[in-house]
Amino acid sequence: MMKTNRALAYRLMDIYRRCFGLGIIELTGKTTGQIEQLPYLPDMISSTVALLLNSRAGLLNTIKKYLIPDLMLGEQKMEFIFIRHGHGEHLNDYPNLLNTLHPSLTEFGKFQVTQLRNEIEIDPDDLVLVSPTKRTIETVTIIKNGVDFIISPLVGPRMFPQNPEFPFLACDVILSKTEITNLYGDTEILDFNLDCWKKGINRIEQDVFEGYAKQLLDWIGESYKKIFIISHDGTITNYRILLGEKGLTREDFLGEAGVYRMKL
Repeated sequence: MMKTNRALAYRLMDIYRRCFGLGIIELTGKTTGQIEQLPYLPDMISSTVALLLNSRAGLLNTIKKYLIPDLMLGEQKMEFIFIRHGHGEHLNDYPNLLNTLHPSLTEFGKFQVTQLRNEIEIDPDDLVLVSPTKRTIETVTIIKNGVDFIISPLVGPRMFPQNPEFPFLACDVILSKTEITNLYGDTEILDFNLDCWKKGINRIEQDVFEGYAKQLLDWIGESYKKIFIISHDGTITNYRILLGEKGLTREDFLGEAGVYRMKL
């Protein structure tokens, strides 16, 4: 094995440019200055280099295999996947059951979520955040049984748009930490020690909500390639706006078992 240094990488590209008229920027989409900032270049098996250099295809494949993937590492995009829970018991006989406390999914809601199994792929390294309600927790466990997830009140129910004239509904009361433990065992909880369990985030002032949400987004940072948020229409819309979308209204709600992907 030999350590591929920048000189060898440049040499490979220079040979290709001279022989086939294709330059570094066309090959990599990167300027020389950007390449100079790379911390390292991967290993290359030296005994195969001479063979690979004997043809146009071989040389180009060498460059792409050993250099370009490293150049692209810094450009991997994060993807937020928002999932709205399926049909809940509080939506039977609408709107007469909206004050149902801690509604679960209906059988139809469970069927809706089951249909997402082929669409949603959750990998072990992905972050899965779930609202502390029965219907959202049931949604994630149906999508992928046994998946590790984190329950957070910061993705709990939130009205959109905020309207002080609207009544508070019991269906939007979140489970307490004790109820979560009793129902789901030793499930991980994320709340940054904020005082947001009693009332949740449903009706808190917008600036307070944005402060909480920013703390959550800062915590996520760039540590994950995919972030799943299993939540509610109003909450999802609020986060979409915080992540840069504009002009959203209730017409943009996902609806039951809806999925929305957002790459940053």
